[in-house]
Amino acid sequence: MIKRLLELQIFIYIGLLIVKIISSTYTIRVIGTEIEKNILKKKQVPIYASWHQRFFPGITLFATRKPISIMISQSRDGELISGIVKRLGWHPVRGSSSRGGASCIKRN
Repeated sequence: MIKRLLELQIFIYIGLLIVKIISSTYTIRVIGTEIEKNILKKKQVPIYASWHQRFFPGITLFATRKPISIMISQSRDGELISGIVKRLGWHPVRGSSSRGGASCIKRN
């Protein structure tokens, strides 16, 4: 049990390093920043979305926004990703479009 937890923690740190390295190669151009600014001025919470295949570029943008919650699947892979995003200072919310997504939006 302890060995598995240790391996998971090491894997999380390696994963985070890989994510940071890959994300540093992207250039992001944000269009429509006034919409986000108006939402934040009103003390409302913006919702950001990123498709799986655009995950790394999304991290580059999302890393500048805090606090932020991110929906992560309830799968075993999701457990690893959840550990990585916690280290980024984000709040993982477990669910997906096919399993638990609607209820996690209501809770958070």
